[in-house]
Amino acid sequence: ALGIRGGDFARLERGEPVRVGTGIVHPSDVLGPPRPGRSIIYSGDSAPAGEIQRLAHRGTALIHEATVAADLEAEANRWGHSSARQAATLAAAAEVDALFLTHFSSRYKEVDLLESEAREVFPASTAAREFITHLLKQP
Repeated sequence: ALGIRGGDFARLERGEPVRVGTGIVHPSDVLGPPRPGRSIIYSGDSAPAGEIQRLAHRGTALIHEATVAADLEAEANRWGHSSARQAATLAAAAEVDALFLTHFSSRYKEVDLLESEAREVFPASTAAREFITHLLKQP
């Protein structure tokens, strides 16, 4: 509505006033206070990895596989997968707000056991199920 163009947005965000037509637009005229955004980290198939923890650090939501329960984690790791407990341990170390578990082995008809094991380590763990929704809080 004010006629602000492409590069002028970046200047305003840096705190610089911009000329629009015959007037001057100051950042305080059009911008609110800065606020952090949300971040969603999706890891896909993986055994526990420090790089995922580093990338997920203080993220809003981590989506991580939980192929098996803790009793099978050594086997899962050999095949490049994680247990629910390992995903939760990574989430806790990364200090994320929420963990969503995915990629469950077909040996589990229900995923309550996997969710329970994860919650013992990281209470903000949720096993992804069809049609669930989750509102990510604004930091």
